[in-house]
Amino acid sequence: MVPGSGLALLALLALVPGWLFLQLRRRHAPLQQSAGLGQLLEVLAVGLATTGIAGVVLAFLPHRWVPFLVDLQAWADLGGSYATANPRRILATATVLLVLASLLAWTGDRVFRRQRTELYLGPGAWVHALRERPKGTVPYLGLALQDGTLVEGLMHSCSLEASETRDVALMAPIRVTPPTATEANTVDMQRLVVPEREIRYITVLHLPEASPAGR
Repeated sequence: MVPGSGLALLALLALVPGWLFLQLRRRHAPLQQSAGLGQLLEVLAVGLATTGIAGVVLAFLPHRWVPFLVDLQAWADLGGSYATANPRRILATATVLLVLASLLAWTGDRVFRRQRTELYLGPGAWVHALRERPKGTVPYLGLALQDGTLVEGLMHSCSLEASETRDVALMAPIRVTPPTATEANTVDMQRLVVPEREIRYITVLHLPEASPAGR
């Protein structure tokens, strides 16, 4: 068995891959806000899972294959005296364990992103629909206004907070199709801000970053 000091070390190491996983998730998909205790539990759950798997892998490796790492059997037999006599092996084991657990966290994020569903429940529809986009693309928005006007342009910015003052900002080239028209007109402006109260619905098209809008 791993001594108590080793278990404490595993618990501390588990915080790093758990934190890394949540940071990666936030980069690619905004997470719902949760209380501090909830976030801590998420970090611990992911961290313990990844660190535990990495620890099991290292534990089943014959010590002769990795002589620079800790000999778990000797540590269990000798206890604290082994740790005192082998600080470099303990440091090397902690480093390898941390790297393996972090790789597992990174892999988990990649798998999660590939298999995630595009259906989101809750108040975060604006966040997920407007912020998420494939790498190397820019969102081209079509805003259908309350009076029937269609406004199109590249998304410049958007206030995503759930409030009555939420706005969408477009940038050139900006095209406007009046309610009774069938063709869009390109307007001479660099920015256009449209408040949420004027919008009936929004369409999103992901264009390559180097591609001119409207091509």
